[in-house]
Amino acid sequence: MLQQFDKAAQTYNDHATIQEVSAHKLVEMTASHQPLSILDIGCGSGVLTSKIAIRHPNATIDAIDRSPAMINQLNQQAIPNLTLICNDYIQVSLAKKYDLIVSNAALHWMDVHQSFQRIASQLKPDGNTYLAIFGAQTSVELAHCLPKINRHRPIITKKFLTHNDALSIGEQYFSHWEINTEVITIPFKSVRELLKTQKMTGVNQKPSADGLWTPRSLQALEQEMMNQYGQVQLSYEIHFCKGDHNQ
Repeated sequence: MLQQFDKAAQTYNDHATIQEVSAHKLVEMTASHQPLSILDIGCGSGVLTSKIAIRHPNATIDAIDRSPAMINQLNQQAIPNLTLICNDYIQVSLAKKYDLIVSNAALHWMDVHQSFQRIASQLKPDGNTYLAIFGAQTSVELAHCLPKINRHRPIITKKFLTHNDALSIGEQYFSHWEINTEVITIPFKSVRELLKTQKMTGVNQKPSADGLWTPRSLQALEQEMMNQYGQVQLSYEIHFCKGDHNQ
């Protein structure tokens, strides 16, 4: 996945429609707080980071991502009071604690138990965390349609959490844990446009073991989507999570 996100760094922001939606919601969720220190986990090219910096101009922000190319894209924005960390969040040593920890469309790629445990340990006593995590029903259209045209199930949603799983895991690490799950459906003009959008944001869907799309497979997938949904579309299940420090 790291190589795919590196390749998508320059095109990510132009195609990150769903990430923009979830970032706006996360920023609004933090509006009642006045943090002085913020950590953005899996910051990517800064879809959330830039908005958090505007909402909380008095805070210092640490933003971490594994992708050097994504970090470079974010660095070009010259956001004040921002420290960039190019490393694996699960592995890196962070000595400080934070008033606010946020993450937008990133934690579903990590080990959730490890990431939640780290977040809880890095919050200050009155700290809060707000997270947007893709759920198990993300890309459900591809999960339904791809097997019908070639018996191949897309792998990207296999480890994503159901609402109940996200709820029960979070309750293990935070004294107060809330989840609001939403499903947002994005229409596309064609399957080609859908797949291009995914590729430009670092996610490649492979139609078969050889990973090659053919005109026939593209046409078959588009027809199957039209039959089932009346349009070419992709749904995103997003768990919007709020956690308080577990003392």
